[in-house]
Amino acid sequence: MSGAPESVSEGGAPPAVRRAGLVLGPAIFLFLLWGPELAGDPLPPAARRCLAVTALTAVFWTTGAAPIPAVSLIPLAAMPLLGVMSASKMSALYSDQIIFLFLGGFFLALTIERWNLHRRIALHVVHLLGSDARRIVLGFMLATGFISCWISNTATTLLMLPIGLAVLASLGTEETPAGRRFGAALLIGIAHGGSIGGMGTPIGTAPNAILLGIYRKHFPGAPELGFTTWIAFGLPIVAALLPLSWLILTRVALRVPRDPGLDARAVIEEERRRLGPMSRGERLALGAFLVAALLWITRADADLGGVRIAGWAGRIGLKGMVEDSTVAIAVATLLFFIPVDRRKGVMLLDWSTAVRVPWGMMLLLGSGIAIAGAFEDSGLSGWIGRRFSGVAALPPVVMVGGIALAVTFLSEIMSNVALTTLLLPILAATASGAGLPPLLLMLPATLAGSCGFMLPVATPPNAIVFATGRIPMGAMMRAGFLVNLLGAVVIWLVLRTFGPW
Repeated sequence: MSGAPESVSEGGAPPAVRRAGLVLGPAIFLFLLWGPELAGDPLPPAARRCLAVTALTAVFWTTGAAPIPAVSLIPLAAMPLLGVMSASKMSALYSDQIIFLFLGGFFLALTIERWNLHRRIALHVVHLLGSDARRIVLGFMLATGFISCWISNTATTLLMLPIGLAVLASLGTEETPAGRRFGAALLIGIAHGGSIGGMGTPIGTAPNAILLGIYRKHFPGAPELGFTTWIAFGLPIVAALLPLSWLILTRVALRVPRDPGLDARAVIEEERRRLGPMSRGERLALGAFLVAALLWITRADADLGGVRIAGWAGRIGLKGMVEDSTVAIAVATLLFFIPVDRRKGVMLLDWSTAVRVPWGMMLLLGSGIAIAGAFEDSGLSGWIGRRFSGVAALPPVVMVGGIALAVTFLSEIMSNVALTTLLLPILAATASGAGLPPLLLMLPATLAGSCGFMLPVATPPNAIVFATGRIPMGAMMRAGFLVNLLGAVVIWLVLRTFGPW
């Protein structure tokens, strides 16, 4: 799973910024509560209080005034205390079924990590693409991108980085300018692959889950945005953006020679040899992953060019009863009962591994869905919709492109989880007020949140690879700026072509 920072326990802002946030947040909160009314269309009292709580939460998130999971609890306490929404309703939103989809996905990802299956997949992909310098970069990017569809971008980058560094160390890439360019391209490619891969599936990154939850809350009667529907537009974006990013890295930003005098074949083969044959745990983890993916993809009905294929949920009379989260939790639960070594009592997943789930991320996801619910219940959504009703006059091409571009560059300077949490309820209300399809505005914002490629602080993958000291800041920014622009264009193109279908 990729995109947003998966480790959200502490803010990374400087102390001065955090102190400023502690002052600015309450000041904005009090002003919104008791300041002068806006002329023309005054906010309803509950909506005003909802906006004040949301602003306080947003300032604390963006300035790192307190640990992000702790800040995420503010709406759960403040909304009931201010009479915006009852505690029971707020609590129910913090445990929305989308949260359990993500929880089941985390359990599956931890199982794959526990048995080292992701390392085998990565080395196999790199091996298949050959030992040409540019192909090695492409192989690492494809392997990272695929794994990042299912495992957090931070974990995926931490997995791939030692493999990449082992290749670079064995090849002595620091000895020549061409070798240094190859090394920088390989490491930046790992970071880009981690961020891009998360766009491919609903569980690929936290903003995807936030979108699913907010969309269901605001538009309960709308067609389901399930696993099959998501990958119909998510995978084309990944398939287009990964090779484009590779071309930018190897041909434009760093100009990696096809053969800089390096032969990585022996290094990769040695890494594969150390893995040995597939263990029973790896085979079972692979089987669980394939079963979950198959059940996700085939659960809902699918329309393929006028041909309707019934999903298994409808065929067995459970349509409307089971969701993608049902599959996630069912498979995740079974992982604790599937024996790898029956004599020793070793199961495919144990609780000491499972507790590594990023629980702070779960609180952040829940707060996003809860804020969206408060927007709706308090009347704030309707007020925002009326304010932005004129947006319908803009051509869709301008709206989608503008949102994608704006969020892409905003994600360079703030957590894209916090960014999408704040933006999506506003975009949902705007779409309702303007009479537009909600996903026309919400999808580009969500996907663009995964496109922060320029700065080390934009995403954990960027920070992790930059910390190696092998990447010039100028190279990361040059490549990242171009890939940011391409990301916005690719999202716009895919949503304009695959989106309506």
